[in-house]
Amino acid sequence: MSSSTPKLSEVTIRIVFANGQLDVTIQDDGSGFHPADNISGHGLSNMRKRLQKIGGQCFVDSNPGHGTTVRMRLEDPSVRARFIVSWRWSGTGLW
Repeated sequence: MSSSTPKLSEVTIRIVFANGQLDVTIQDDGSGFHPADNISGHGLSNMRKRLQKIGGQCFVDSNPGHGTTVRMRLEDPSVRARFIVSWRWSGTGLW
């Protein structure tokens, strides 16, 4: 494991669909980063662009030493289903 590898012990994924709005939240307790920094890769910017194309939004909250939360939101007022699903993984060997 290199020193740049996130020190991660827990990941939580939460999916909520209610009142025509889908929210997907992925949260970890890794090393975090400054979202404004010019980081290599295109993962977060591609997620934002793809969601924007279909009317959605992507929010990133991260700070060095405090993990990262990515929240994706998509609205479809014509759908009235409701569900909530949560998963949490913890322990060694996540990444």
